[in-house]
Amino acid sequence: ADDDTIDMLGEFSTVWKKVFHSVEKTPPPGILHCFTGDAPFAEKLLAQGFLISFSGIVSFNNAGPLREVAKLVPEDRLLVETDCPYLTPKPFRGKVNEPAYLTRVAEVLAEARGGEPAALAAATFANACRLFQLEG
Repeated sequence: ADDDTIDMLGEFSTVWKKVFHSVEKTPPPGILHCFTGDAPFAEKLLAQGFLISFSGIVSFNNAGPLREVAKLVPEDRLLVETDCPYLTPKPFRGKVNEPAYLTRVAEVLAEARGGEPAALAAATFANACRLFQLEG
């Protein structure tokens, strides 16, 4: 399934670059939402220009391998998400997920990556603004 996804996204990415060839700052072609893949899959997505988004899953006890993959994603290609109302991060498991818990996802990712949550929040905000072409 990963190979099929890469093939499909590769075709999209190629078209995306052709459409934006004359634009000075081409926006990223998209996001891989709620990423749970392995390092080779992440590397293939990154090579095509995609951003990778992590949800509350990254905080789960069995998500050690996912946290390792998160370390490989360059800061300028990283996003965080809630995936509301599902995938509530620890220690809020059992509750309906909500935007307020996004800070927990950022904390877990920052810890895994050896950085500060505030810096990760600033970077992911800038990435989202770039992706969606918003003033930051």
